[in-house]
Amino acid sequence: MKPDKTPRGVLIAVLYGIVMASGFPLSAQTVNVNYELEVIPGKRWNTTMWIGPVPMKKAPQIAAWIETEAGEFIATLTVSSRASRESWIGSPKDGRPEALPVWSHARGGIQATDAETSATPKAGLALSGSTVSLIPGHRYRVRLEVNHSFDYNQSWPKRAREGEANYSGVNGQPSLVYEALITAGSPGKTEFTPTGTGSIDGSDGVIRSGTQGITTALSIIERAEIRLK
Repeated sequence: MKPDKTPRGVLIAVLYGIVMASGFPLSAQTVNVNYELEVIPGKRWNTTMWIGPVPMKKAPQIAAWIETEAGEFIATLTVSSRASRESWIGSPKDGRPEALPVWSHARGGIQATDAETSATPKAGLALSGSTVSLIPGHRYRVRLEVNHSFDYNQSWPKRAREGEANYSGVNGQPSLVYEALITAGSPGKTEFTPTGTGSIDGSDGVIRSGTQGITTALSIIERAEIRLK
């Protein structure tokens, strides 16, 4: 067998090309980022739904997750237990795919862990934790999706019939999506801003830009922010 006489410089160049083609920079070192997520409830955080003659108080469905600036899903930070487990009370036979459609499609089948799942609190949300490893200096997008069932208004009325453009089933107004941009390794506070709405029937994870037609759903959250330590 002839000895390998491939020049060392050529071999290094080939390895470098393979690594770069894979999308992972040679010098990328990741760190865990500690954060605090706070959601201040608005006047529509808690609402009342009627099951026949019986009133039932309910809090919204909510999910928060982190993704790359390019939109690649990284991890769920928190999600309502009913949405995560698809365990609904009085829902249609097909469930409620329209509850948190952007999060549901973004996760790509990755199930939320027990640590990420909890019942929606009755008075806002406050949690802290540590993200999966992120690359210092890189920007990431944190999304927050919130939704109430039976949240009808003039744009999505209860009287709408299946097949009509404004038909929403038991959903009413579509989910509302907020976002905040953070930089890993840079401590500070960033406030979430509303950017759009989710699919009215849950058939896709596309965010419809803007909040046209949204009324009371804008009062579910008064303010939300994420703080990096």
